[in-house]
Amino acid sequence: MKTRRADGTRVVGYGRGRGYAERGYYRGGHAYMRRSYYYGGRSYAYAYRGYYYGGRPYYGYVPAVYYGPAYYGWAYNPWPAPVAYGWGWGGSPWYGYYGGLLCSRSGLSLPSTLAY
Repeated sequence: MKTRRADGTRVVGYGRGRGYAERGYYRGGHAYMRRSYYYGGRSYAYAYRGYYYGGRPYYGYVPAVYYGPAYYGWAYNPWPAPVAYGWGWGGSPWYGYYGGLLCSRSGLSLPSTLAY
């Protein structure tokens, strides 16, 4: 079910207790879409910022909080070598059998019972 209200809000229902309501707005000269999702009796609010790609309009998710540029520095200047970290499971009885499945390395071979 899709409905457009008099105030411009678009309401979309997916069935019993599921759907969303959205409304566009402008802030700082940019187009945004405010969307409230409803699922399982709860509502979740998200914002999306408009942009064009290939001549078509799209909306990308906008996080609720931005941190200072220093916080994002790891993405632009990653560590020069991988850092090994142990999760403390090495002494667990199950780790001897399943532990190899938890590490990311190339050439990981699965037991034949798990291979597809």
